Order: sequence, then C-alpha cells, then structure tokens
Amino acid sequence: MEKEKMLITLERYDQLIAERAVYKNEAQRLEDENIELKAQIKDLEEENNKIPSIHFNTPKTTDEEEVLIVD
Repeated sequence: MEKEKMLITLERYDQLIAERAVYKNEAQRLEDENIELKAQIKDLEEENNKIPSIHFNTPKTTDEEEVLIVD
C-alpha cells in the first residue's frame, strides 16, 4: 500500500515536471514574441518620425508673399 502511494506520488511529480516544462517553453515563446513586437513598435515610431508633418493653416512666409505681389 505504501509503495502504491509512493508510485502515485512519483507519477504526479513527473506530470508536474512535464507541465512546468511546457509552461516554461510557452513563457519563453511569449517573451521572444514580446521582444519582437517591441522592436517592430520602435521601427514604426522611427518611421513615423521621418514623415514630415503637413500644416494646412500655417501663415505664408515672406518669400511666398513676394511671389504673390510680383504675380
């Protein structure tokens, strides 16, 4: 009887070790995915910063006013 309990305990221990390995692998995969996504975000932010902003309501510069006067 004691050996049966011990055998069940060892089987459960092995099962828990296997489950732990699965969770550790999943955690590592998610961490790698997180790092990759952070790199993509950084690249997109850098790309966004390179795009010039267009301001439609800006006053005309002096040079533009001179061109209008000459025309």
